[in-house]
Amino acid sequence: VCDMLDMFVFLCSQVFEFDNSAANVTTNKQQQQHHQQQQQTEEVYCICRRGYYGNMIACDGPNCRIEWFHFECVGLREQPKGKWFCPSCRPAHGGFSYGSDF
Repeated sequence: VCDMLDMFVFLCSQVFEFDNSAANVTTNKQQQQHHQQQQQTEEVYCICRRGYYGNMIACDGPNCRIEWFHFECVGLREQPKGKWFCPSCRPAHGGFSYGSDF
């Protein structure tokens, strides 16, 4: 009877470990899917395609594809006065990057 009881306990513990590892695999897959969804929904900006950080400026071009830029990526050290146009939108606005009366 003891041998059968030991065998039963052993088999039950193996089933529990199997179920537990299957649950861990499911949890890991869920975590990976959540991380992928988070990366896909995290907004990216600028020509560098990174998230929001530091000083940023919006392009005043009405059809700008990117809209927001990091100062460092577009060579700015301070906020320009007036309207500002990104490198892609400048040709449509006379080639100027910024000015007060556009």
